[in-house]
Amino acid sequence: MVLTLLAGLLRVTPAHAEQPVAADRSHVVAAWQKGGPQVRSAAEAALLGSDEQVSAFLAGGWRQAQRLDERDSLASVIGNGGPALRAKAQAALDADAAGDQSAIATFLQSGWQGPSDIDVRVPVNQLMSAGGEQVKQAAQAVLDSGDTQALREFLESGRQA
Repeated sequence: MVLTLLAGLLRVTPAHAEQPVAADRSHVVAAWQKGGPQVRSAAEAALLGSDEQVSAFLAGGWRQAQRLDERDSLASVIGNGGPALRAKAQAALDADAAGDQSAIATFLQSGWQGPSDIDVRVPVNQLMSAGGEQVKQAAQAVLDSGDTQALREFLESGRQA
């Protein structure tokens, strides 16, 4: 999100400019408003600093901060997710360590859904195995639906069926 915002806003100063153009702090303010904690911190430091610090932030400092925010989000998933989600998040972290700089962002954008869906199906199956006839029928019906939201609702309230 911040990447898209800033990438389209960066300007190149012509080599023949006689006087340096003051850095456009509005782009840094936008990053501060929309970014995660690391981006906000880096943007704040740039805003409180010189034009050179603002330019350095716009030229790439925000990318490093964005990657740190993504790693923090991934760490949260690893700490709080189910087994399939944790495994996929760890795989993204390992891929990042091996040099795939898009692995974490890809996981956070779309790679988490499949493992999250698996993690929702497991407890429904467990309830179906341990429950009475009505719970088994309700669990089987929600599993057959393939609707992840219905699975989540079943876990939250429907198992009393």
